[in-house]
Amino acid sequence: TEARSIALYDPNPNAPNVGGTGDVVLLAGGRGGVFRRTLSACGTTTAWAEYGSGLPNTVVQDLEVVGTRLVAGTYGRGVWMVDDVSP
Repeated sequence: TEARSIALYDPNPNAPNVGGTGDVVLLAGGRGGVFRRTLSACGTTTAWAEYGSGLPNTVVQDLEVVGTRLVAGTYGRGVWMVDDVSP
């Protein structure tokens, strides 16, 4: 899949290191939808997995995390939201 947009959710944005005290969620959007990977504070990671439900088969052009909500802008199919992206 071709990545068009990448977003990062860090539950502790004021920590000196990204994810220093908790897990960080990496989200990627593109032709295949939205995919998610979790990076833990102890150094382990999960495999990339398709994320969310109800997203139509479309290209995801833009991702943004607002608080704990993921907002995905699609090409021709509007906006798609997930309320809680926390690990």
